[in-house]
Amino acid sequence: MINIDLRTIFLNYFFTDIVCLLVMFMLWRQSRKRFEGISYLVIYYLFQVIGLALIFLRGHVPDFISIDVSNTFVVAGSVVGLIGLEYFLGKRTKQIHNYLLIVAYFCVHIYFTFIKPDLEVRNLNSAIIHMLLSAQFAWLLLKRVPENMRSLTRNVGIVMVLYSLINSVRIVEFFLNQHTTQDYFSAGKFETFVILSYQLLFILLTFTFALMINKRLLNEITTQEEKFSKAFHSVPYAIIVTRLSDGKLIEVNKGFETMTDYTSREAIGKTSSSLNLWKNIVDRQKVTTTLRSNEKVKEMEFEFQKKSGEQFAGLISSEIIHIDNEECLISIINDVTLKKAHELELRNQASQLTELNATKDKFFSIIAHDLKNPFNSIVGLSEVLVLQAEEKNFDGIKKFAESIHQSSLRVMDLLLNLMVWSKSQSQGIRFSPEKFELNLLINEITLLLSNNAEQKSIAIEKEIAENTMIFADKAMTNTILRNLISNAIKFTSSDGKILVSAEKQENGVIIKVRDNGVGISKTELEKLFRIDENHSTPGTQNEQGTGLGLILCKEFVERHGGKIWVESEVGLGSTFYFTIPAESI
Repeated sequence: MINIDLRTIFLNYFFTDIVCLLVMFMLWRQSRKRFEGISYLVIYYLFQVIGLALIFLRGHVPDFISIDVSNTFVVAGSVVGLIGLEYFLGKRTKQIHNYLLIVAYFCVHIYFTFIKPDLEVRNLNSAIIHMLLSAQFAWLLLKRVPENMRSLTRNVGIVMVLYSLINSVRIVEFFLNQHTTQDYFSAGKFETFVILSYQLLFILLTFTFALMINKRLLNEITTQEEKFSKAFHSVPYAIIVTRLSDGKLIEVNKGFETMTDYTSREAIGKTSSSLNLWKNIVDRQKVTTTLRSNEKVKEMEFEFQKKSGEQFAGLISSEIIHIDNEECLISIINDVTLKKAHELELRNQASQLTELNATKDKFFSIIAHDLKNPFNSIVGLSEVLVLQAEEKNFDGIKKFAESIHQSSLRVMDLLLNLMVWSKSQSQGIRFSPEKFELNLLINEITLLLSNNAEQKSIAIEKEIAENTMIFADKAMTNTILRNLISNAIKFTSSDGKILVSAEKQENGVIIKVRDNGVGISKTELEKLFRIDENHSTPGTQNEQGTGLGLILCKEFVERHGGKIWVESEVGLGSTFYFTIPAESI
């Protein structure tokens, strides 16, 4: 019968563990950035190799190192391996009890090495602690992990159960047999069987560790691929992966299909140029030039085209990536057509609001100024009247009274127009078109303003066909005509003439108010109908106005869908025109 030398077995065990250490190191390099705890497993294997090397050198190095330190290295390595597995599985716990076990194990080994040397008790000490540690490994891998992970850890757990069983058998054998040798390498067949079992189980443990780590790595990669695929296809942007060597599309997402109307089958294998994705092909060259210098492009805006030829604005971001050691380009296009339209609308609204607020501020300043002047006149003249009445001096009272009267009329006219304008701004004036006879309305206004016209001997004439019916808002039309005729009286000299006429056209009716008064300069013409300009030219008898009446005219004409304008020449008079579209007639 051939006796196997235990030292030779240990040497073989040592080299086997070195190979296993290299395997574990490669697993660490492969997975260190993905999983925690792999580095602890490498340290576990390293401690095993160091411990075996020191045991193999027994008889060549001091007993303290080859017996106590070596075996403690092996035990400490197992604790480190247990910690590593807990990190790997997300089940980290405190290891105080195992640290105490290491200290107790070391102390017992020291005692039975130097104080009361006993090889079998030391073997028993090793068997007990390895059984306890193997049981903790097995419990962690088979029970503590969630059920969905047990298929991943089951094989390693079974190996640890076998470790625990071998050590249990070793403990039983201690109590059944007597041993007299103190030379470990002459310990006999049973210890040879134990070491061979350890070697086989360590190889099996390495194999199952590799399976567990790689299986988890595959699961992680599969999960990441599923997540990437879902994210890739669910984002609302177009994502395109292009091969740099030939510019062909190798992958597109559903956002690309929605944005461009091309299916993935139609797009993959084609270039962006052949699909006419770029409105201007030079834009593509700009992107490639930027990529060559910066290796990435971020939110550059260009015009793109759909399959139908419809154009849209897009922000493109691109970056060079490597797929299977081949340079590729991943590009993301965000359709910003609607966003740009909304931003433009918001900018326009903000600009209009700013302009409107500034205009109204200026307008109210003008109104305040125009109210202040007649009131100052009224207050000043009334004080003079009071003083003259007290002194019973009645010279010039009529002139003062007429001035007060004119100032009061001006204030009343301004307030009336202001009230009407205010109601129109708050939509308090309802647009209520009706059918009525234009001549009758003009007669009412002429009668109302007859006193003003007679004071200046101004004739108001009409050139309007009888029974000229229009369909419009009567109150608004009244305000328009009243203001235009009143202005004509104001700026027409004595013995002048005002002509009101109307003419039906295909697109509606055009109404004119013409005078032969002072006229309006080109500079002043530009200020008419504007709320932010103070157009207040004195009349031929120094009558005052604010220009608010013309603003009202413009708003009411536009409420009908028409337009208002003026033609004038200084010294020859003015003609105001406004239209009422056919659909309002």
